[in-house]
Amino acid sequence: MSRTKLFARPIYWLLILALVLSLALAAVPVGSKVSAAPSEVWVDDDAPAGWYADPTHFDKIKDALNAVAAPGTVHVASGTYEENITLKDKVQVLGAGADTTTINGGGTDSVVKASGGVGASTKLDGFTITNGNADYGGGMRITSVSSLVISNCKFVGNSAVMEGGGMYNYESSPKVTDCDFSNNSAIYGGGGMANRYDSSPAVTDCFFSGNSADEGGGMANRYDSSPAVTDCVFSGNSADKGGGMYNDESSPKVTDCFFSGNSANGAGGMYNFRSSPSVTGCVFDDNSATSTIYGHGGGMFNCWSSSPTVTNCNFSNNLAEWTGGGMYNYMECSPTVTNCVFHANSAIREGGGMYNGYQCSPTVTNCIVTSNTAGASYYGGGLYGGGDAIDYSDVWNNSPKNYGGSCSQGLHDISVNPMFVNPSAQDFHLMSDSPCIDAGTNDGAPAEDKDGEPRPIDGDWDGTATTDMGAYEYIPVLPVEFSATPTMGPTPLEVQFTDETPGDFSSWSWDFGDGGTSSEQNPTHTYDRTGPFTVSLSISSLSGRGTETKVDYIWPYTQGVGGEAYPVSRLAILAPWFALAALLLGATGWLVLRRRRA
Repeated sequence: MSRTKLFARPIYWLLILALVLSLALAAVPVGSKVSAAPSEVWVDDDAPAGWYADPTHFDKIKDALNAVAAPGTVHVASGTYEENITLKDKVQVLGAGADTTTINGGGTDSVVKASGGVGASTKLDGFTITNGNADYGGGMRITSVSSLVISNCKFVGNSAVMEGGGMYNYESSPKVTDCDFSNNSAIYGGGGMANRYDSSPAVTDCFFSGNSADEGGGMANRYDSSPAVTDCVFSGNSADKGGGMYNDESSPKVTDCFFSGNSANGAGGMYNFRSSPSVTGCVFDDNSATSTIYGHGGGMFNCWSSSPTVTNCNFSNNLAEWTGGGMYNYMECSPTVTNCVFHANSAIREGGGMYNGYQCSPTVTNCIVTSNTAGASYYGGGLYGGGDAIDYSDVWNNSPKNYGGSCSQGLHDISVNPMFVNPSAQDFHLMSDSPCIDAGTNDGAPAEDKDGEPRPIDGDWDGTATTDMGAYEYIPVLPVEFSATPTMGPTPLEVQFTDETPGDFSSWSWDFGDGGTSSEQNPTHTYDRTGPFTVSLSISSLSGRGTETKVDYIWPYTQGVGGEAYPVSRLAILAPWFALAALLLGATGWLVLRRRRA
């Protein structure tokens, strides 16, 4: 057979292919495999040189992020890391604590970036983020529908040319918890945080202090961005508009937040422009609008069809260098203000407590407006303008007058001292003899007060539960009484407890002193060990609440030998006699010894 015919046969090429594959397999060492990316890596900027020989150890966070698998975790030791990092989806980056672990961006670009839809399983925790500088998001920039978690971090000393000195969110809704935004700045908006275009982060237990921007020193929300801001503090922030918060076509839900000491040319605490946020349980204290030209709304400024819902809030000691010390409403704004307190706010012109301008008709119900001041030659120390939409409110002691402009006294308004517990310390709870107790209306009233107590309570005990005026529902202290049968006996001791408090109640809470509890009105409880035990009963209803405690009330004891009962053990009873006998025996021995020596 010729060589040409041999190479033309398919079997020949198959044999060659098999030989090549065999040689390739033989070249691979037995047991070898391709290394997988580690799911857990460690970073330390000053570890001993030998430490870095481990392929899971790094001196840069960004190198660790490049190496780690997803899902995975990057552990970062205490130290200062001068770098800029980009987070990876499904990877947690955990610092040793914000007080000891710092990422310094070196003044170039955002310190931390997250984009491409980084999800909720991605986390940044325990860092100080500082010295970032970018057009958007000096400290951190989050984009592209990202929803990661940021917790226990400090954003300090970052800056943005446009928005978001501390943090910038664009079409993203991260969860931000227990973070501190301090001394960040943005030329345009959101010194501490900026949320833009459908960004609605959940911001909880955060602190915004000393941040600055043209709009929204602490936080700016724009274009359908409606974050849920809960239990946050906005203090000492500054801006041209909205020292604490600025909202533009956005309606955040702001709950149990504290706005204090913020300042702006207009709107010291919060500025709402074509926005209708829900503001519940918040405090606006000592904020100021400082411009002598447009210094409106020391506490809150609402304009251009902004109609926020403001419930259970306190406005106190806010200042406007023009109008609306506590709240300013202008251009077709109709906020709903329910169960709020306006106290000791001031304006150089009209509306010490509230100013209502062009086509503004707020609904003001169950509020207390007291001790606010307007300019001496102007009107409406308490309320100015807005027509007759105010009702069921206490408007008292405002200077120069309680009402001004088109605003007039409501049909059910009163004008008497509300009897606050301590208004100088911003304690606006009602004293027991306050005329505001049960003086409001239940229509449109919130189900809870600022403290989370249920509304309404029958505070005047007339048989009808009616909502109080102001942010706090008065809770009467009820005289609780109970009895027990028997109170002493051998274990196991079964005791019948009876609630003897007059009236109808909705809940009972018994504590039997031995770890046992009950929610029944008249429970039975068995004691299996000796006492004594202290018993307490707490009751509540629409008429108030109360507690009665009886110390060492129940005395179970041990059954003695032969059926004899001993409240304490026989040994405990005889112990003093044993002690006396020992003393006499010792004295006798001493006398005998002394005589022998003599």
